[in-house]
Amino acid sequence: KKTDNIDILFYIKYNKNTQNINIFTNVKRKEKKMKNKLGVKAALLLVGTNGVVSAAMITPVLAYIAQSFPGDSTKVSLLVTLPTLVTIPFILLTGKIAEYVGKKTLCIVGTVLFILGGVAAGFTDSLNIMLLWRAVMGVGGGILFTVPNALVADLFEGQERATVMGHMSTCQSVLQIAAGMFAGFVGIINWKYCFYGYAFYIICLILEVITLPDLPPEKAEKGSAEKSTGNEKLGGKIWLFALLVFGIFASGSVYNLNISMLVIDGGFGTSVDAGVVTTVTCISTIVFTLLFGW
Repeated sequence: KKTDNIDILFYIKYNKNTQNINIFTNVKRKEKKMKNKLGVKAALLLVGTNGVVSAAMITPVLAYIAQSFPGDSTKVSLLVTLPTLVTIPFILLTGKIAEYVGKKTLCIVGTVLFILGGVAAGFTDSLNIMLLWRAVMGVGGGILFTVPNALVADLFEGQERATVMGHMSTCQSVLQIAAGMFAGFVGIINWKYCFYGYAFYIICLILEVITLPDLPPEKAEKGSAEKSTGNEKLGGKIWLFALLVFGIFASGSVYNLNISMLVIDGGFGTSVDAGVVTTVTCISTIVFTLLFGW
């Protein structure tokens, strides 16, 4: 029996002595054929970095932005936190949409929204409009949060899959460093220029259009499989792990929101120094993700 993704082989074994008939099955996953595997990997490595770059691109210049909008420190902080808040519901929605829309299409739509929301925020003098564009970027980030990892699971097997996942994490750290340094240097000239850095993802968009295979959407399986898993509950260890991860990301957000203010307003340096400080923590991440990929 052949399907789009797997071949199911049935073997019949007859024992003459006992006159027993045994039936065996073997499920063989089809190898994914990619015309340009290197291009696919490059696209996935880049598209998977949007989450860290969205904040790293403007974190070093938050103090400058706050100086331009005195009395609106809460709204200035939302420039970093709002995209994340918008991302959460769209992560859940994307899982459902992926049952009916191909992952390549979702990647392209998410990247377009991410670029549009990121770059457009630099063309307005209104903090409220800026927040609106940041929300649009958060929609794109929500779409792109799970789709790249799902594509890696679909397109790669075994050790190659683990290697790609490790390289994705490494690429995230490298681009986080690059985004922080870019923002630090251009922020001295004009903090609005930091938003133009999101145009870098046009390269990612081109790679997605050219290289990503157009896999059919995977509709949810219904029937007995759904019934057997519908009542399963998450164990206490899973909830504890989720709580720990939440704490790590929450503490990281507090750090990113305040480090620019501390460095610049405290007279310790400029946005360049703030950019350096925000990227130092990425060095250990690069080392351990490379080890995971190996």
